[in-house]
This record gives sequence, C-alpha cells and structure tokens, in this order.
Amino acid sequence: MFSEKMTEIFKVLNAPNKELARYTSMDAATISRLKTGKLTPKKTSSTMQKFLDGVIQYANKHKKTEDLLKLLEKEKIPSNINNLENNLKIWLYSDTDTDFLSFGNKLNELMELARLTNVKLGHMLNIDPSHISRFRNGHRTPKSDPEMLRHLCRILTEQICTTENTSLLVKLLHISQEDTTNTEQTANCIKEWLCDSRSGDAASIEQLLQRIDSIDLAAVEDLPSFSNDSIKDHLNDDSSYYIGNEGLRKAVIRFLSTAIINNAKELFLYSDQEMDWLLEDSSFTKTWFTLMAICMRQGIQIKIIHNINRNISEMLDGIRQWMPLYMTGMIEPYYCTSKNGDRFRHTLFLCPEIACIEASHTINSSEKGIYNYYTDELPLAFFNESFNKLLTQSKHLMKMNLDTPDIKKEDSLSTGKYENIHISMTKSSVVVSRTNAPYISFTFFHPLMYRAFKLYIEQQK
Repeated sequence: MFSEKMTEIFKVLNAPNKELARYTSMDAATISRLKTGKLTPKKTSSTMQKFLDGVIQYANKHKKTEDLLKLLEKEKIPSNINNLENNLKIWLYSDTDTDFLSFGNKLNELMELARLTNVKLGHMLNIDPSHISRFRNGHRTPKSDPEMLRHLCRILTEQICTTENTSLLVKLLHISQEDTTNTEQTANCIKEWLCDSRSGDAASIEQLLQRIDSIDLAAVEDLPSFSNDSIKDHLNDDSSYYIGNEGLRKAVIRFLSTAIINNAKELFLYSDQEMDWLLEDSSFTKTWFTLMAICMRQGIQIKIIHNINRNISEMLDGIRQWMPLYMTGMIEPYYCTSKNGDRFRHTLFLCPEIACIEASHTINSSEKGIYNYYTDELPLAFFNESFNKLLTQSKHLMKMNLDTPDIKKEDSLSTGKYENIHISMTKSSVVVSRTNAPYISFTFFHPLMYRAFKLYIEQQK
C-alpha cells in the first residue's frame, strides 16, 4: 500500500521532518501527514513532485541514494539512478506496474499487427533489439522511461495504420474506427492498454457499481442550502487577479457565488492543471461542493470538459465523487480529443456575460500561478468563443438519464452481485442502469471506460 511504502522511504532517509521540509519546500506539518499516512497526494500533483524532488536531493546529500535504489530492486523496478524520481512514483502508486509479463504479451500482439520484428522496432527506437526481446519476454518494461514508452506507442500506431490491420486494432483496444484517424489519441489508447491493470480497473468498476447501487434520494434532496451572509465578503471583492492555489480558491467562491446571485443560466468549466487547489483544503472542498449543488438546484446548466489524461481508476474515482451532483441531471460532461500540452496548464471557468476566471502557467507552477478575474464584456465574449471552440474538439464523456430504464433482456448483463444494476454494451458505449428507484442510467462513451467494463464483465463469468 501507498502508506506502507511511504513509511519505507522515511525509514531509509531517517530525516527529521523539519529538515526534509526544507528540502521539499513544504511545511513540516505536511511532511508529518505524509509520514503518518494521513495525506495521500495524487500521483501527478505538485505536492508529490516537490516531495520526490526533495527526497532525491536529501538522499544525494546524505549518501542515501543507493538505499532508495535497493527499495526498487526488491520490487523488481529498474534501479536506474537517472530515472529514480519516476521509478519511485511507479513503486509508490501501483502494485501492478511490475507485471512485466502482461506488458510483454500485449506488446507481442501489437507488434504482430504492426508487422514489426525486434530488429526493425529496435532500430526505430534507437535501442538494441535485445531490449525489445526482453520487453516481449516479460523481463523488462519501458514504463520507467516515459519518453521511450510514448515513442514506442507512436511507432506502433503509425505502423499499424499503414497496414490493413487497423480494424483488428479497433477490436483489440475497443475504440471506434473514427478514433484511429487521430494518431496521438490512438497512441494514448495503446499506451493505456499496454500499461493497463485488469485487477485495478476491475476494482474501480466494482466501487462505481457499489456507489450507483447505494444511491438514495436523500443524496439529492439533502443538498446544502444557501446563505447570503456566508459569501458576502467574496461578493464584495473586486480583485482583478488572484495568486496561487489559495487565490484560486477565493476566486472560485466569488465566481460561483456571483453566478448564484445573478441567476445565471450556464457555467462552462475547463481545467487541465493539478487538482491540489480543490482537494488539499477539506473545508474549501465542502464549500465548493455546496456552491456547485446550489447552482444546479437553481437550474444552472454546467458544461464541463474533463481532463482525462489519467488512468481509468482516477477517472472513475471522479465520477463516484460527483455522483450526488450528477443526480441533479444538470451536468454535461465532455472530454477533449485534441492533444494536451506538455508545457503549460490552462484553466477557464466561465459564467457567460457575468464573470470568468482564466489562467495559463507552466506545469508544476500552479502554487504561484496568477488567475485573472474578468467581468468586462470584451474578455467575456472572447472566452465564450474560446470555450465553444474547445467544445467542437470534444466528445461526450457520458450521459445521464433519470427516467425508468428500458432494459432489454437480450442485450443486458446482470452484474450478479448487484441485483438492481444492469449493464448493456453496444459497439461504442456502455449503459449502466439502476432498475429500482431512484432510477438513473449512465451511458459511458470513452474507450478506456468501455474497455474497463468489458474486462470486469469477463472476470464475472
């Protein structure tokens, strides 16, 4: 588990909290929470990035680097000092990343579709063919080298698309034929499939089904009430910009409160930055949820373009957490099909004709990022046009239906464990329905979700 592995790191370093805090640029209280297992930051968060940076610096300074490498060697993670940060992250967050044999078997299938030999692929990757052989035999994996993995997936995509085997790739990855026209998206699907963990995905699906099965009307009816006094100071704020995560939290409270007061009709939300600003302060998370719930209770339609350059488990975690809000039927979730940048992170929260929060900053600098707050007509019109253009590059992540589901026995699969849940699968989507009140159906469109459900069903047989 994450907390147990974190304990091993602290044991190896044997560093006082205050000293490690200095190396990581975090306060001693945060270090203490990591040490005791009370804090589990997201894999891609700036908190984890700073922690690992500081750990490696401290280890280098105090001659502990070899000890860290030995931790990885015990778990058969490549002990490459040049990739120590990434390897530590793999080790901390996934007990299944060492499943080299699964990776090798999948690579064999893809190389057959691409009609590539070890020699030819090694030449294209600029590595010795013996490395490819080790990948295929399950002795090694390029997961600890993200750039090589990305390059490998791009090559496989390009080679398969030049053969007559594209239709076979579609069946293998459970994506649509249309998706193969986007090379970058197809390469990402290949990467996810290569690195996918059946057990991890199945567990996430199980948790989602359990959440849907346990829904009751109180989850919707008991959404928090609104008090003008609680947000009065934020409504009187006329700042034109805010700084860092704390500033963004203030801006968001002002933004949502303004939408409520002005009886807005729509909210447009997009952000591909780290989620620390939303999750690291539990009191703010509750406030955010309250204001979002009030917006929906007032009939404000919310269009949100999710950043899903994550694994399937994180995607399904987000859906579970948003479940009470989805039950209002006021959210339209999308995902963008165009490539996400590797240099900048962007945030755009827009209440048309009323207010907008906008920011762009380099990756891992959100804690010092500047978030502009606009209320003037010209920038609001510009960002409205920008969001609508982004929507043209997006697809529905899922759709919700709150009516009694139309279950056809011939294409419906009972989950067995959950008598009131049925799953129906088409060629491009999955429908998960509750068959008793409160009725709700979720139709999932994203290829990764489709594949995860298919694997889950296969394991139930």
